[in-house]
Amino acid sequence: MNESLTVSLEESGGRFDRFLTAKFPDKTRSRLQHLIESENIKVNDSPSKKNYTMKEGDLVSINWPEDVPLTLNPETFDFPIIFQDDSILVINKPAGIVVHPGAGQHEGTIANALMGYNEALFSEMLDDSMRPGIVHRLDKDTSGVLLVAKTPDALGRLSSSFANRQVGKTYLAICHGRLKKKISRVENFIGRHPVRRKEMAIVDSNGKQAISSFTELAHENGLSLIEAVIETGRTHQIRVHLKSLSCPVAGDSTYGKKNDTVSERQMLHAWKLQIAHPDSKEDISFTAEFPSDFSDCLKAQFPDYMQNELSE
Repeated sequence: MNESLTVSLEESGGRFDRFLTAKFPDKTRSRLQHLIESENIKVNDSPSKKNYTMKEGDLVSINWPEDVPLTLNPETFDFPIIFQDDSILVINKPAGIVVHPGAGQHEGTIANALMGYNEALFSEMLDDSMRPGIVHRLDKDTSGVLLVAKTPDALGRLSSSFANRQVGKTYLAICHGRLKKKISRVENFIGRHPVRRKEMAIVDSNGKQAISSFTELAHENGLSLIEAVIETGRTHQIRVHLKSLSCPVAGDSTYGKKNDTVSERQMLHAWKLQIAHPDSKEDISFTAEFPSDFSDCLKAQFPDYMQNELSE
């Protein structure tokens, strides 16, 4: 359903997201901010940031996505647990699993499994964003460390740590090609592709700052094993940045090579995560073991590389 609003003189001068919250009190602020970020809500037919200052006469256009019922069906939780205590749960997410419900995907997600794991606990953090306890996300076909909060207080503190870039995030990627420099740093802006709206791209405007550092660990037969450390967490950030360096992730059907025979899915693994514990403030780190397809690809493509170094 589409809807449009015109900003009055009295409504001008305030933030975009607060304007929307006042107009739609039945919607949570996080839900409205998500719709802004996904470009379902625009100002003067252009994407805008949530902190945009409203002006008299601005035309706000809203594309309300299909309503998703405010329920999550509990499903079987069978994911490897790396660590848990009273405040956090850390799992090794398999590839092929969506983190939370979205358009056309209401079942089979990590969020559904969390409800099956402890429905009473995660129901307390369930709102219309359908992300109970979920602090961050990984792409469907990316495996590895996923951090989940088990209390509202932990969720707030961990979310602030991610927003303030107080988290260490290290990935491993098997890529086509080779970095021009053994260590490469990329800093630019990422936003929606101007034509292919389901894709992300490096943009000059209407994007968010994205910072990644890449280190070549091994190179064999036209493929590279690359360590990626990201300071920001933009959608598809590593995949877009590696494509820009002419080192697309192997098996990436969106940003990679056509007719790729290396893998049936993108060879990207969230390997390590470092963060301050939300209660003790103690620095803690977690490492996710490689899934079998990633491990097999490493052995096949880099037989001379000392894989025991990666498993320490």
